[in-house]
Amino acid sequence: MKVVITKLQGGLGNQMFQYAFGRYVSTQINQTLFIDDSIYSQDETALIVKRNYELDIFDLTVKKADIKNVLYFFPSKSNGFLGKSINKVKKKLGNYIVLDENRIENVSLFKSKNLYLQGFWQSENYFKSIESIIRNEFTFKTKISVINSEIIKKEQESNSVSVHIRRTDYVSNQFAFNFLGPCPIEYYYNAIQFFNDCLNSPVYFIFSDDMNWVKEKFSFLKNVHFINHNRNADSFEDMRLMSNCRHHIIANSSFSWWGAWLNKNTDKIIVAPRQWFKSEEDNILSNELIPSSWVRL
Repeated sequence: MKVVITKLQGGLGNQMFQYAFGRYVSTQINQTLFIDDSIYSQDETALIVKRNYELDIFDLTVKKADIKNVLYFFPSKSNGFLGKSINKVKKKLGNYIVLDENRIENVSLFKSKNLYLQGFWQSENYFKSIESIIRNEFTFKTKISVINSEIIKKEQESNSVSVHIRRTDYVSNQFAFNFLGPCPIEYYYNAIQFFNDCLNSPVYFIFSDDMNWVKEKFSFLKNVHFINHNRNADSFEDMRLMSNCRHHIIANSSFSWWGAWLNKNTDKIIVAPRQWFKSEEDNILSNELIPSSWVRL
Protein backbone atom coordinates (compact mmCIF):
# COMPACT_ATOMS: atom_id res chain seq x y z
CA MET A 1 0.00 0.00 0.00
CA LYS A 2 1.31 3.44 -0.96
CA VAL A 3 1.22 6.14 1.72
CA VAL A 4 0.91 9.91 1.95
CA ILE A 5 2.34 11.34 5.17
CA THR A 6 2.14 15.00 6.10
CA LYS A 7 4.53 16.36 8.69
CA LEU A 8 2.92 18.49 11.39
CA GLN A 9 4.83 21.35 13.00
CA GLY A 10 3.91 24.55 14.78
CA GLY A 11 0.68 25.47 16.51
CA LEU A 12 -2.96 24.84 15.62
CA GLY A 13 -3.12 27.16 12.61
CA ASN A 14 -0.01 25.67 11.02
CA GLN A 15 -1.25 22.13 11.68
CA MET A 16 -4.48 23.01 9.86
CA PHE A 17 -2.58 24.19 6.78
CA GLN A 18 -0.43 21.04 6.79
CA TYR A 19 -3.45 18.77 7.19
CA ALA A 20 -5.40 20.62 4.47
CA PHE A 21 -2.64 20.20 1.88
CA GLY A 22 -2.11 16.58 2.86
CA ARG A 23 -5.84 15.99 2.47
CA TYR A 24 -5.75 17.57 -0.98
CA VAL A 25 -2.84 15.38 -2.09
CA SER A 26 -4.51 12.25 -0.74
CA THR A 27 -7.69 12.98 -2.74
CA GLN A 28 -5.72 13.64 -5.93
CA ILE A 29 -3.83 10.35 -5.87
CA ASN A 30 -6.51 8.34 -4.06
CA GLN A 31 -4.36 7.33 -1.09
CA THR A 32 -5.00 7.33 2.64
CA LEU A 33 -3.52 10.29 4.52
CA PHE A 34 -1.31 9.72 7.54
CA ILE A 35 0.10 12.41 9.81
CA ASP A 36 3.52 12.55 11.42
CA ASP A 37 3.12 14.30 14.76
CA SER A 38 6.40 13.01 16.20
CA ILE A 39 7.79 16.54 16.57
CA TYR A 40 5.46 17.15 19.52
CA SER A 41 7.16 14.46 21.58
CA GLN A 42 10.55 16.11 21.11
CA ASP A 43 12.17 18.68 23.35
CA GLU A 44 11.52 22.30 22.48
CA THR A 45 14.36 24.09 20.76
CA ALA A 46 15.72 27.55 21.35
CA LEU A 47 14.07 28.81 18.17
CA ILE A 48 10.46 27.83 18.61
CA VAL A 49 7.73 27.87 21.20
CA LYS A 50 6.79 24.42 22.49
CA ARG A 51 3.54 23.28 20.87
CA ASN A 52 1.20 20.32 21.18
CA TYR A 53 -0.81 18.28 18.70
CA GLU A 54 -4.20 20.01 18.46
CA LEU A 55 -6.13 18.64 15.50
CA ASP A 56 -8.16 16.42 17.83
CA ILE A 57 -10.48 19.41 18.42
CA PHE A 58 -11.98 18.67 15.00
CA ASP A 59 -14.15 15.79 13.90
CA LEU A 60 -11.41 14.16 11.84
CA THR A 61 -10.66 10.51 11.25
CA VAL A 62 -6.90 10.77 11.55
CA LYS A 63 -4.39 8.01 10.99
CA LYS A 64 -1.03 8.56 12.63
CA ALA A 65 2.09 7.37 10.84
CA ASP A 66 4.29 4.76 12.46
CA ILE A 67 7.82 6.04 12.95
CA LYS A 68 9.07 3.17 10.77
CA ASN A 69 7.00 4.48 7.87
CA VAL A 70 8.54 7.93 8.34
CA LEU A 71 12.10 6.58 8.42
CA TYR A 72 11.66 4.97 4.99
CA PHE A 73 11.72 8.45 3.44
CA PHE A 74 15.13 9.42 4.75
CA PRO A 75 18.49 7.82 3.91
CA SER A 76 19.90 5.92 6.84
CA LYS A 77 23.63 6.25 7.52
CA SER A 78 23.44 3.68 10.28
CA ASN A 79 25.22 0.38 9.77
CA GLY A 80 23.13 -1.16 12.51
CA PHE A 81 20.33 -3.63 12.01
CA LEU A 82 17.60 -0.96 11.77
CA GLY A 83 19.54 1.16 9.27
CA LYS A 84 20.34 -1.81 7.03
CA SER A 85 16.74 -3.04 7.19
CA ILE A 86 15.31 0.34 6.20
CA ASN A 87 17.72 0.75 3.28
CA LYS A 88 16.94 -2.77 2.13
CA VAL A 89 13.19 -2.07 2.11
CA LYS A 90 13.70 1.27 0.32
CA LYS A 91 15.81 -0.41 -2.36
CA LYS A 92 13.15 -3.06 -2.86
CA LEU A 93 10.10 -0.79 -2.93
CA GLY A 94 11.57 2.47 -4.24
CA ASN A 95 9.48 5.56 -4.98
CA TYR A 96 9.87 7.19 -1.56
CA ILE A 97 9.70 10.93 -2.22
CA VAL A 98 10.00 13.84 0.21
CA LEU A 99 7.99 16.75 -1.21
CA ASP A 100 8.64 20.23 0.15
CA GLU A 101 7.43 23.67 -0.88
CA ASN A 102 10.31 24.04 -3.34
CA ARG A 103 9.25 20.91 -5.23
CA ILE A 104 5.59 21.54 -5.96
CA GLU A 105 4.55 19.87 -9.17
CA ASN A 106 1.41 18.26 -10.51
CA VAL A 107 0.70 15.89 -7.60
CA SER A 108 -1.15 13.48 -9.90
CA LEU A 109 2.30 12.57 -11.24
CA PHE A 110 3.05 10.97 -7.88
CA LYS A 111 0.13 8.52 -7.95
CA SER A 112 2.42 5.49 -7.76
CA LYS A 113 4.75 7.04 -5.19
CA ASN A 114 5.02 7.09 -1.42
CA LEU A 115 4.95 10.75 -0.39
CA TYR A 116 6.17 12.61 2.66
CA LEU A 117 4.96 16.24 2.71
CA GLN A 118 7.29 18.59 4.54
CA GLY A 119 6.39 22.29 4.65
CA PHE A 120 3.98 24.87 6.02
CA TRP A 121 1.74 25.16 2.92
CA GLN A 122 0.28 28.49 4.05
CA SER A 123 -2.09 29.28 1.21
CA GLU A 124 -5.63 28.27 0.37
CA ASN A 125 -4.35 27.66 -3.17
CA TYR A 126 -2.97 24.37 -1.87
CA PHE A 127 -6.47 23.06 -1.07
CA LYS A 128 -8.95 25.43 -2.75
CA SER A 129 -10.34 22.72 -5.02
CA ILE A 130 -11.49 20.68 -2.00
CA GLU A 131 -12.68 23.66 0.06
CA SER A 132 -16.01 22.01 0.92
CA ILE A 133 -14.21 18.95 2.31
CA ILE A 134 -11.86 21.07 4.41
CA ARG A 135 -14.69 23.21 5.81
CA ASN A 136 -16.66 20.10 6.71
CA GLU A 137 -13.72 18.38 8.37
CA PHE A 138 -12.68 21.47 10.32
CA THR A 139 -15.87 21.30 12.35
CA PHE A 140 -15.35 21.77 16.08
CA LYS A 141 -16.55 18.61 17.81
CA THR A 142 -16.72 19.77 21.42
CA LYS A 143 -19.91 21.10 22.97
CA ILE A 144 -19.99 24.88 23.25
CA SER A 145 -19.88 26.23 26.80
CA VAL A 146 -22.62 28.49 28.10
CA ILE A 147 -20.41 31.59 28.14
CA ASN A 148 -19.18 30.98 24.58
CA SER A 149 -22.74 30.36 23.39
CA GLU A 150 -23.75 33.73 24.79
CA ILE A 151 -20.86 35.41 22.97
CA ILE A 152 -21.78 33.76 19.67
CA LYS A 153 -25.35 34.99 20.10
CA LYS A 154 -24.04 38.55 20.50
CA GLU A 155 -21.80 38.12 17.47
CA GLN A 156 -24.64 36.92 15.27
CA GLU A 157 -27.01 39.66 16.39
CA SER A 158 -24.63 42.53 15.59
CA ASN A 159 -22.25 43.85 12.95
CA SER A 160 -19.53 41.94 14.72
CA VAL A 161 -15.85 42.32 13.89
CA SER A 162 -13.29 39.98 15.42
CA VAL A 163 -9.93 41.57 16.24
CA HIS A 164 -6.96 39.31 16.94
CA ILE A 165 -3.97 40.88 18.67
CA ARG A 166 -1.09 38.47 19.19
CA ARG A 167 1.79 39.60 21.35
CA THR A 168 3.23 37.18 23.92
CA ASP A 169 5.60 34.94 21.89
CA TYR A 170 5.93 37.55 19.13
CA VAL A 171 7.44 39.83 21.76
CA SER A 172 9.29 37.49 24.13
CA ASN A 173 10.61 34.80 21.74
CA GLN A 174 13.62 36.15 19.83
CA PHE A 175 13.08 33.99 16.75
CA ALA A 176 9.38 34.87 16.48
CA PHE A 177 10.14 38.54 17.10
CA ASN A 178 12.79 38.68 14.37
CA PHE A 179 10.75 36.70 11.83
CA LEU A 180 7.24 38.04 12.46
CA GLY A 181 6.90 40.39 15.40
CA PRO A 182 3.59 41.89 16.57
CA CYS A 183 1.54 44.02 14.19
CA PRO A 184 2.04 47.74 14.91
CA ILE A 185 -0.80 49.34 16.82
CA GLU A 186 -1.35 51.74 13.90
CA TYR A 187 -2.46 48.76 11.81
CA TYR A 188 -5.27 48.04 14.26
CA TYR A 189 -6.27 51.70 14.55
CA ASN A 190 -6.45 51.98 10.76
CA ALA A 191 -8.41 48.74 10.43
CA ILE A 192 -10.92 49.83 13.08
CA GLN A 193 -11.35 53.17 11.30
CA PHE A 194 -11.89 51.25 8.06
CA PHE A 195 -14.79 49.33 9.59
CA ASN A 196 -16.18 52.41 11.35
CA ASP A 197 -16.41 54.01 7.90
CA CYS A 198 -17.96 51.09 6.01
CA LEU A 199 -20.20 49.38 8.59
CA ASN A 200 -23.25 50.56 10.47
CA SER A 201 -22.58 50.36 14.22
CA PRO A 202 -19.77 47.78 14.25
CA VAL A 203 -19.24 45.83 17.46
CA TYR A 204 -15.69 44.69 18.14
CA PHE A 205 -14.77 41.38 19.76
CA ILE A 206 -11.10 41.52 20.70
CA PHE A 207 -9.06 38.36 21.27
CA SER A 208 -5.55 38.58 22.66
CA ASP A 209 -2.88 36.86 24.75
CA ASP A 210 -2.01 40.21 26.36
CA MET A 211 -5.36 41.63 27.41
CA ASN A 212 -4.04 44.15 29.95
CA TRP A 213 -2.05 45.83 27.18
CA VAL A 214 -5.06 45.67 24.85
CA LYS A 215 -7.48 47.24 27.32
CA GLU A 216 -5.09 50.10 27.87
CA LYS A 217 -4.54 50.78 24.16
CA PHE A 218 -8.15 50.31 23.07
CA SER A 219 -9.99 51.92 25.96
CA PHE A 220 -11.48 54.46 23.53
CA LEU A 221 -13.72 51.83 21.91
CA LYS A 222 -17.35 51.92 23.01
CA ASN A 223 -18.96 48.89 21.39
CA VAL A 224 -16.36 46.32 22.38
CA HIS A 225 -16.07 42.95 24.10
CA PHE A 226 -12.70 41.77 25.42
CA ILE A 227 -12.54 37.96 25.20
CA ASN A 228 -10.03 36.53 27.62
CA HIS A 229 -11.48 33.41 29.26
CA ASN A 230 -10.55 30.65 26.78
CA ARG A 231 -7.10 29.63 27.97
CA ASN A 232 -4.66 26.72 27.77
CA ALA A 233 -6.49 23.60 26.51
CA ASP A 234 -9.54 25.74 25.67
CA SER A 235 -7.66 28.38 23.68
CA PHE A 236 -8.95 26.90 20.41
CA GLU A 237 -12.40 28.16 21.42
CA ASP A 238 -11.23 31.65 20.42
CA MET A 239 -10.96 30.39 16.84
CA ARG A 240 -14.52 29.12 17.00
CA LEU A 241 -15.70 32.48 18.36
CA MET A 242 -13.76 34.37 15.68
CA SER A 243 -15.33 32.26 12.95
CA ASN A 244 -18.81 33.26 14.13
CA CYS A 245 -18.16 36.99 13.74
CA ARG A 246 -19.40 38.68 10.57
CA HIS A 247 -16.11 40.41 9.74
CA HIS A 248 -12.46 40.23 10.82
CA ILE A 249 -9.27 42.09 11.58
CA ILE A 250 -6.61 39.41 11.75
CA ALA A 251 -3.06 39.44 13.09
CA ASN A 252 -0.06 38.07 11.19
CA SER A 253 -1.02 34.73 12.66
CA SER A 254 -2.27 31.50 11.09
CA PHE A 255 -4.61 31.15 14.08
CA SER A 256 -6.71 34.20 13.18
CA TRP A 257 -6.25 33.48 9.45
CA TRP A 258 -8.24 30.29 9.99
CA GLY A 259 -10.69 32.03 12.33
CA ALA A 260 -11.53 34.34 9.43
CA TRP A 261 -11.43 31.70 6.69
CA LEU A 262 -13.84 29.40 8.54
CA ASN A 263 -16.45 32.18 8.65
CA LYS A 264 -19.35 31.06 6.41
CA ASN A 265 -20.68 34.58 5.88
CA THR A 266 -20.53 35.20 2.11
CA ASP A 267 -20.44 38.99 2.67
CA LYS A 268 -17.58 38.93 5.14
CA ILE A 269 -14.88 41.58 5.01
CA ILE A 270 -11.45 40.47 6.19
CA VAL A 271 -8.64 42.91 6.87
CA ALA A 272 -5.10 41.51 7.03
CA PRO A 273 -1.76 43.24 7.67
CA ARG A 274 0.20 44.28 4.58
CA GLN A 275 3.41 43.54 6.50
CA TRP A 276 3.07 39.89 7.55
CA PHE A 277 6.75 39.03 7.84
CA LYS A 278 9.40 41.49 9.02
CA SER A 279 11.76 41.26 6.07
CA GLU A 280 10.62 42.43 2.65
CA GLU A 281 12.05 39.28 1.07
CA ASP A 282 9.97 37.03 3.32
CA ASN A 283 6.94 39.28 3.05
CA ILE A 284 6.61 38.48 -0.66
CA LEU A 285 5.40 35.06 0.49
CA SER A 286 2.35 36.68 2.06
CA ASN A 287 0.99 37.41 -1.43
CA GLU A 288 0.12 33.71 -1.62
CA LEU A 289 -0.92 33.50 2.02
CA ILE A 290 -3.58 36.24 1.85
CA PRO A 291 -6.54 35.55 -0.49
CA SER A 292 -7.07 38.26 -3.11
CA SER A 293 -10.54 39.08 -1.77
CA TRP A 294 -9.14 40.17 1.61
CA VAL A 295 -8.25 43.79 2.32
CA ARG A 296 -4.63 44.54 3.25
CA LEU A 297 -3.73 47.56 5.34
